[in-house]
Amino acid sequence: MDSNKIKVVMCADYLGTGAVEGSTTGFQQMVNDWINQSAKDIDIELIVYCLGTKTQQYHPFYNVTIKQSKPNITTRALFPLSPPSVFPFLVDLIPIHPSLIQDIIKENPDIIHTFGTFTATETSGYIAAKIMKSRGKKVKLVNTVFTEVDTYFPNYFKSIIFDFYKLIDSKFILKIIIESARGGIYTSTKLKYLSITFLFKFWTYLQSGLSAFLFFRLFELLGILQDSIVKAVKMIVKLIFPDKYKQLEVEISKYVNHLRHSRSHNLIQLTYDFIRRGDECPKSPLVGIGGLLANILRFFLKQQVSLFVNRCDAVTISRPEDIARYCIKAPVWELPLGCDLSRFKVYQPSVETFVERVNYAHELEMLSNKSALALIDIATNPEKISKRCILYVGRLSDEKNISILMDVYEQLLQCKGMKDKVHFIFIGAGYAASELEKRFGDNVTVTGLVPNHLLPTLYNLVRLRHGFFVSASDTETYGITHEEAAACGVPLVAMEKGTRRHFYCPGDRIGNFKIEKDEQIARTIEDLIVNATNNFTVALNGLCIPDYSEDRGLSTLLTNNTVIESVQKSLLCAMYCMAVIPESTSAKMSEHASKLAQLGQFGSEGTWQLLRYIYLNDWKSFYTSYNKKQHSYF
Repeated sequence: MDSNKIKVVMCADYLGTGAVEGSTTGFQQMVNDWINQSAKDIDIELIVYCLGTKTQQYHPFYNVTIKQSKPNITTRALFPLSPPSVFPFLVDLIPIHPSLIQDIIKENPDIIHTFGTFTATETSGYIAAKIMKSRGKKVKLVNTVFTEVDTYFPNYFKSIIFDFYKLIDSKFILKIIIESARGGIYTSTKLKYLSITFLFKFWTYLQSGLSAFLFFRLFELLGILQDSIVKAVKMIVKLIFPDKYKQLEVEISKYVNHLRHSRSHNLIQLTYDFIRRGDECPKSPLVGIGGLLANILRFFLKQQVSLFVNRCDAVTISRPEDIARYCIKAPVWELPLGCDLSRFKVYQPSVETFVERVNYAHELEMLSNKSALALIDIATNPEKISKRCILYVGRLSDEKNISILMDVYEQLLQCKGMKDKVHFIFIGAGYAASELEKRFGDNVTVTGLVPNHLLPTLYNLVRLRHGFFVSASDTETYGITHEEAAACGVPLVAMEKGTRRHFYCPGDRIGNFKIEKDEQIARTIEDLIVNATNNFTVALNGLCIPDYSEDRGLSTLLTNNTVIESVQKSLLCAMYCMAVIPESTSAKMSEHASKLAQLGQFGSEGTWQLLRYIYLNDWKSFYTSYNKKQHSYF
């Protein structure tokens, strides 16, 4: 290696083939974009470590090496009957890999860059850095806070428990154990009965499966017992105080709810909720076993992230709130993420070319047959072409608040004339895919996973039909799909929390450029909501839904009906406005969206240059570049 080159080891767990089933992530796309950018950088030698289950050859860049390792034991092995829609990520439950640690040390890197805090490659990178430092090697440990791991993983953990509920309600426990021992859904070659491996797995799952089964059934019975006691007490109170019963019931319920939701009375909440299976209903006021365990996991993950990042030499974040969220005291660099702005831009899409590319992607097995047909239908079906498109891009799962979005869309379709005016396109995979198709039928198109190279054309088709991008997610670390849509001239309807940086409001500044009010857009929206009491911010490129959660996130308040109803009302009003605004106003929003995205976003090329300055600890060059495009809010 040239002595003037910087040698960087990237530890990117969810990157290898088979690391994510049935979905993709903004994290994966961002790291892939950085790998592509580094290939053009003659001053960097990059080694990327990742996990995967299927060996694959990666880009043959002369200065980039990608090394894929297999996990020790994963959640897929522990929960082989949980489908990818329930838990799509590859997580190694034994994240210590001595050979991986030794390999990283042998590389003798100048920089070790981790993108998580608890998975195999990140743990290996962290341990390797500490060992190298103890030996006197000057290695810099950098961590990027990419996702709200303390929100995502507890939600998925709950999903696994809910899925187990369904299993034990629909199948005999012995059948579940046999199917698990044979490999579940994660292997195409089933183990035969009486094989040594099968018998070992059968005995393992017999113990754990029966324990879990008895555990859940026990607490189900305790829940029934508690219900019976509550009903009996109510009957006695009603007999003793017939005139005041209703008033007493309301007051007691208020008091109990106050105790349960008060942070100073966690013991009461735990005692009250632990004997309930209330988490079976998403809108239940009870936490339940799954919710309780998820809350415990959420607490420990947040603490673990804080411990990890504060032992790094530098931490990069894409939103300032993460400093307080994880109590970060290490040196922090605010690194915006981004898409490839050379591809995501406004252009005139060719339907014929798009259809050819879809068919080619299908031939290469990058698209399923169902997905290919759905995409071609979007582009060519006269009925769908005539409607205003509503576009969502992302995982169809809890952390994206997909249930809120579905409820709002159902309300929108009930508005006069909306069924003939709008069509919702969901691009992504997840547990909600089948529910969407069942619930909305011909009023939605669910494409499944779509390769990134097809997305710019889809965004531009939506722009030409005066459609808009919508998301109810408030756990976005950055919101790369929001930037992709805006860069392609698609107006946004999205949440303030996590995505405010993608909205350009009057009074904002981008570098030295001040954003002024657009009278046509402001007047049009004011006329549409003159009789409405719903609240949202009117931006030049869309409508921004305020944070009703008081910075806690909707995932922690899903049982708070007041908050959810407020979010739904604002989201419904915003989606209705965008569905009926004149085409001339929509075109104006599109123009502002693409222009200001190009002016204010760094894109993957710009963020790679900023990352290089972080590697070099060059604060002056970093902030000289950063300040030129810094988005300051009014």
